[in-house]
Parts: sequence; structure tokens; C-alpha cells
Amino acid sequence: EDWHELARMLPDRPLEEEDIDILGRRDIDINYDWTPHVGRYTDDGILNGDYWKQRKAANRLDLDVDRQPLEARDSLNRHQRLVYDTVMDHFLTREPSQLLLHVDGGGGTGKSYLINLLSAHL
Repeated sequence: EDWHELARMLPDRPLEEEDIDILGRRDIDINYDWTPHVGRYTDDGILNGDYWKQRKAANRLDLDVDRQPLEARDSLNRHQRLVYDTVMDHFLTREPSQLLLHVDGGGGTGKSYLINLLSAHL
């Protein structure tokens, strides 16, 4: 089968070895002709090593949380309100331990609304 052939192309190495440990040392990397790529990327940001900092600064995301009145919590359904109260009570304790929650539901069930409301109130 095709996947057998692809699997044979993978390097023969221990499973504990991370892919990042072998980047640049794989046969596919060593045997590749990199000549056409040398000198091709001359952007100052790339050459100076701050390319990603420049890109992130130029394409900032607006991550400000919308202001929501406290009364907005009254619009939550029973299950949303349970999660809301659990999170708010947890963060109001003096020394909160780690809180792990999984908010699940299909599209349009209010997961994002709940998370945005919590973000606004915290």
C-alpha cells in the first residue's frame, strides 16, 4: 500500500528522538540542492533576526476584552451560569489552586459568549 512506501521513507531512528533534533541532518535535507535558495531571502528583518517581531507588530490583533455589565450574567442559561459561577467563585478565593474546565457544546450554544463574558468580568 501507499502508506507502507511512505513509512519506508522515514528515517530509521529511536521513537524517543524528537523531529526537531534531526532537522537539517535528515537524508532529505542533506541530499537536497539548497543552491537556488541561498541569498534569495534578503529582507532586513530576516537578516537581522527580528523578522517575526516586525511581522507581529505590523499585524497586531485587537485582543481587548469588550466591557460587559455585571447584569449580562443574567442572560446565561443554567449550564453557562454554573460554569460562570464556578470560575468567578474560584478566582475570588484568596489562594486559588489550578482550575481545569472543559467547555463543550455544538456551534451556537454560547461557548464563546460565556468565555468572553468571563474575560470581561475577570
